[in-house]
Amino acid sequence: MLTLDGVTRVQEDIADFYKHCRLCEFRVPTEMQSGFHGCWGKLADVTPHILDLYRIGQIGTAKTPDPVPGLLKRGRASLLDLDEGDLGSEGKFQQRRLMQWQAMHRGGVEHLPEELKRELEAHQQTPGWPLHFVDFEACDIALPHHAGLRPYERVAFQWSCHTVQADGKITHAEWLNTKREFPNFAFARTLREQLGEQGTIYIWSPYEQTTLRRILQQIAEWLQRDPAEAVHIAGVPDAAGLEELAGWIDRLLGPEGEDGKRHSSRIRDLHDLARRYY
Repeated sequence: MLTLDGVTRVQEDIADFYKHCRLCEFRVPTEMQSGFHGCWGKLADVTPHILDLYRIGQIGTAKTPDPVPGLLKRGRASLLDLDEGDLGSEGKFQQRRLMQWQAMHRGGVEHLPEELKRELEAHQQTPGWPLHFVDFEACDIALPHHAGLRPYERVAFQWSCHTVQADGKITHAEWLNTKREFPNFAFARTLREQLGEQGTIYIWSPYEQTTLRRILQQIAEWLQRDPAEAVHIAGVPDAAGLEELAGWIDRLLGPEGEDGKRHSSRIRDLHDLARRYY
């Protein structure tokens, strides 16, 4: 129990609630009044810390007991105090924890696997110029801002793109919706004008592909419900122009595989690359 300014506080056992501590808002430097240090004491300054282990909150399952409470009860809080067998059951989370655990045992030295070297070298030889580095901004709002939308239907309002040419020239382009009309079709039309049919497109996570899939679905729905309005807000001459735009999105996303995901020949997800190797 802790007593401060006449207030008695019951100190909970961190072993029982450590999963809530990873995103602690009071995890601040020790020269400040750190609530995290108030709970964890000397274990707060351990490095590499157990809370920094990848997906630590999901390390225990019905088949694999959570090793962290026992570790904390023994007064240990380093991820290096875990054994390899404590990193969870087989799967992508366990594999990423293993990569992190092994790197920390090497003193934090980064490891470049041979598979990644080969993949990067192959891509470097035939990158597919130009190289487009793309980022989308969108929102899924509960109360639809535009007529005809469902709750939480995605609205894409901004894209940005840095393009690198084979000679090293870099250009930047962007589009931001400034109108009150539903922006998704104009979003896709201007994006097509920037990306065209050539070049490699770099993204981080499937967010951009998911957004394009939703826009593709929306084009089909609007052409069936209100083609005149769809053509107007897209800024194309007629319904055929909007169908051409849908065809471009479909080609860009690529065919659907047995896993239910679209596999594009142009899009490279750098987050997926990092998750597999880093």
